[in-house]
Amino acid sequence: MANGSIVTGTYNNADNTARGTFTMTKTVCPLPDVTVTMTDIMNGSSGASTTSAGTLAGQYTATNSLVDCGTAGETLNKCAAAGEKCAAMQTTGALIADVKSYCVAAKVCGSLGKLNNVPYILECWGDAATTAPALKNPTALLTSVELIITLNGAGSWTDVRHLKVPSAQNYQTGWWTRADNTSAEGVWAETDKPVNNLCNANADCTNAGDCCATWPDTNNKRCTDKTKDGIAQTIAPFAEWTPKCAKAGNPAPISAADDLANRAIAKASEELVKFNNTKIEDLRTASGYKDMDDAAKAKFDETQAKNKADKEALLAKLRLDAGIDGAGCDKTCQSIYADELLKWEKAVLVSCTANEKSIECRESIKIRTTNEAARKADGYYSKDAEGRSTFDTSNSEQEKAEKSKLTAAWLEKTAPAAGAAGSKCSATNACTTAEHCCGTATAVPKEGVTAYPEITGICVDKVLAKYTDDLARDYTHVCGAKALLASATAIFAAVFMM
Repeated sequence: MANGSIVTGTYNNADNTARGTFTMTKTVCPLPDVTVTMTDIMNGSSGASTTSAGTLAGQYTATNSLVDCGTAGETLNKCAAAGEKCAAMQTTGALIADVKSYCVAAKVCGSLGKLNNVPYILECWGDAATTAPALKNPTALLTSVELIITLNGAGSWTDVRHLKVPSAQNYQTGWWTRADNTSAEGVWAETDKPVNNLCNANADCTNAGDCCATWPDTNNKRCTDKTKDGIAQTIAPFAEWTPKCAKAGNPAPISAADDLANRAIAKASEELVKFNNTKIEDLRTASGYKDMDDAAKAKFDETQAKNKADKEALLAKLRLDAGIDGAGCDKTCQSIYADELLKWEKAVLVSCTANEKSIECRESIKIRTTNEAARKADGYYSKDAEGRSTFDTSNSEQEKAEKSKLTAAWLEKTAPAAGAAGSKCSATNACTTAEHCCGTATAVPKEGVTAYPEITGICVDKVLAKYTDDLARDYTHVCGAKALLASATAIFAAVFMM
């Protein structure tokens, strides 16, 4: 019986004769919302067990130690973990004396959200501060962000009880919501910040004196007073930005299909930029950038600038090889390529995070180049979703073969020298290190990793009986020199008898 159903019936006297009728409405009380803890709101989206299916490792948020680092008037400097700062958890309506501070990853500073339906902001203390940051209005700040980054504007998060909006890239990466309000360990789901242009050209603005301007960037265009063009604007909590009006006139009309494709390209490009910027921010945090002196920071920035230039050159070559800017690739084709490029970059990050020495990480460019050649020959980016899926299935074996070839070439290039663990041996070529024995190495099974072949004729420490190759693949080892010798003797005898 559904909630709210109306039920009628009769009730009887003691002798079971009818006495009257009744009417009632079924009401089912909902399960109470769980009270979310500070640990849940801060660390709930930092791993696979508490994020929705399909969330990639590169999307996980930082894990925070949440060490109590002070209250109002206390001396700080209690955050010992690298890359962490002391942040005051300010909630709407709280008094300064009630605000508690916790050690969090530096990139979390300024983040907004809702904890048990109460808006909050994480305000980080200054490095030498001895008093808590001044109170802000989390409700007003959250509303400002909601108006700009969501498609529906004000009220989009009214019914969301548990929310967090990272401050990274000026609040332009998206937001996380807790999908299960009745579980002690909720599941967090990320929503990427959508392209949210309310205009594309000045002609879209109906008020005289308005222009279509970036607000704050090219994926958040708004009609605004044209006198603001080129004038720095500040809307808390966003960082200051300078709006730019669209050029005079209206762009030439385009088809609806091209318009949708242009939006898809813009979204994929924006996501790729956000993805790479996040990686740089993470690298800065891991490298202790904020604590570097000016010379070290300059060297770090120079290295990253070179890496960026090298990557842009690589992406340009991949695009050229794929024929994306040729006459045969229309806007829809280009949007599919942009989306697939982002998927590839995220997949590489997952591979490199799991094992930076894996062939999928070390030779990711070669694997991509070979795959792109096959895709180009097949007209992959001009196909529909079903056609692309069919190609992916048929090409999977070729991709495995390419990885196997690259693996063999890598291991041959980095083969251990005689006397080292992993060096080759046989019945006629004994191990030269006394602690080693010649035998067979068998792969250690790992969840989610395709089994790799055993290695025969390999020198490994006879006591440890373990070996890890140059691709960080683990093996167990069994001494087998006698077996190898016996095999060689049998072969010799067979040849002799022929």
